[in-house]
Amino acid sequence: MMFLFLLLVAVVVGALGTIYTKWEQVEAFLATKMCAVLSKKMGAEVKIDKLTMRPLQGTCAMEGLTLPNGPGDWEAPYFMRMEEVHVQCAGAFRGFVTMPGLASVPCFELNSFKAGFDTRMIDTMKVSGVRLFIESHDKVSNNDYLAAFEKKEKAAKTAKMQKKRKAELEWMLKWSKDEDKPGLEKAYAQYNAEVDAEEAEEHVSVMDTLKAGGTEALREKIKAKIAKKKEESEMKKMSKASKKVADGEKMAVGKMTITDCHLSIKGTKFRLDKDYVVRAFRGTMGELKNHCVVGVMQRAMSDSFEHKKEKVMAHRQEKFEAKKEYVQEKKQQAKDFVAERVELRKTQLKSMFGSKKADEPAAN
Repeated sequence: MMFLFLLLVAVVVGALGTIYTKWEQVEAFLATKMCAVLSKKMGAEVKIDKLTMRPLQGTCAMEGLTLPNGPGDWEAPYFMRMEEVHVQCAGAFRGFVTMPGLASVPCFELNSFKAGFDTRMIDTMKVSGVRLFIESHDKVSNNDYLAAFEKKEKAAKTAKMQKKRKAELEWMLKWSKDEDKPGLEKAYAQYNAEVDAEEAEEHVSVMDTLKAGGTEALREKIKAKIAKKKEESEMKKMSKASKKVADGEKMAVGKMTITDCHLSIKGTKFRLDKDYVVRAFRGTMGELKNHCVVGVMQRAMSDSFEHKKEKVMAHRQEKFEAKKEYVQEKKQQAKDFVAERVELRKTQLKSMFGSKKADEPAAN
């Protein structure tokens, strides 16, 4: 028994030693894998120049995270690039193990197996060297694929929540009293109306494409379905809060810093003069993203306005100084001209009167 234990320890130590000596290869593999997964999800080639992970120290850093332009001819080299993203987890290794988050595996209609941590614990996060370019022409933008990706992710989460809601309603209909079932059936019908909401929107677009000579029966059927959806809209609004898709990616960030940020939006350039800092944040990943995007944009616009204001004031001051110098020069020229004329006049008078006085003795 002792031999087996020692053998197991030797195998574990040997495996850890092998991984440690080739840790850079592990990091390169993880970076490649992350790029492949993100590229597949987003439908665009995502690049990471370097990934550095130190689990025992609780640090993780990415260098050169680049999101490319979407299909089309664009002047910008890419949509967005972050030179470095550095994360320091809370409590070193203890915080590092919270990074994967909470994994959930559906096992039953009304339940699922969950393992992991529901909150990612981070002491500090620093994002530096942000370069963002947004271009658009002919109603097409260089980041349209991101909007499609977010829409797809939201649809997947919505479908998951709707499936769970359906199972809950069916279970309640099965076991509730007969007098309670009408209200539950109403809620179940409401659920079906919401599930078909996206389909109804597609029908609207189909109806718009039908021409005057199209099938009248199909057109009337679509109109009737849309009218039904309008009748159910009030019911849909009442349960909007209960049907809201929950974002389970919770985070606790002590301090997040965004520095050296330059934005170019449809040819208009913005930049951050000072670091943008978020402190004591607790919430979801989506809330953190929205908070940073709104905050950075407001700060960058404010700083850029101040830059433009300073430029205008400097330009006005420069023009004022130039005008002042021009006026002074003209005044000096006028003074010099007057002085020159006075001297000339004196010389002329002296010459004239001096010659007469010189002629008077000769006449005597």
